[in-house]
Amino acid sequence: MPGRNATPNKIKELKGTNQPSRMREEVDFGKIVKIPSPPRYFNKYSKKLYRTTCERLNLLGLLSDVNLPVVVGYASMMGKYWEAEEQLAEDGRILTSHNIKTGETKSYRNPLDKMATEYLDRARQYAVELGITPASNSKVKAPEKQKKRKLNSYN
Repeated sequence: MPGRNATPNKIKELKGTNQPSRMREEVDFGKIVKIPSPPRYFNKYSKKLYRTTCERLNLLGLLSDVNLPVVVGYASMMGKYWEAEEQLAEDGRILTSHNIKTGETKSYRNPLDKMATEYLDRARQYAVELGITPASNSKVKAPEKQKKRKLNSYN
């Protein structure tokens, strides 16, 4: 019977729920040392989101060469979504067509609106896989900042 997806050990550590009984054996794919450049076909929105997402996941130790394609998919879908929304702002969500022969005018939903909805839904699915949805983000504890040492202990 399918249940909830298993939570990776690294996420459990960040959430503070890393009890020995809850930990499971995992394959360690290693961390990425240098973040690869975004694919050339990305639009400007995708490139920016790709860089930001990779940097943040890498800081948390969650970015590996195995989950990099998921980041690419997420950035690609979000970039397409923002591009579609930008175009919808210009064209509108409702279009009209006029039949010259009958003189009839019809209104219909802009097909780009449906595409934008699909892009956002796919991006959300990728975000769930990466653990970067608002629900999963609120459960992760931020790493503690190291205290700065005073140079002069007499002050």
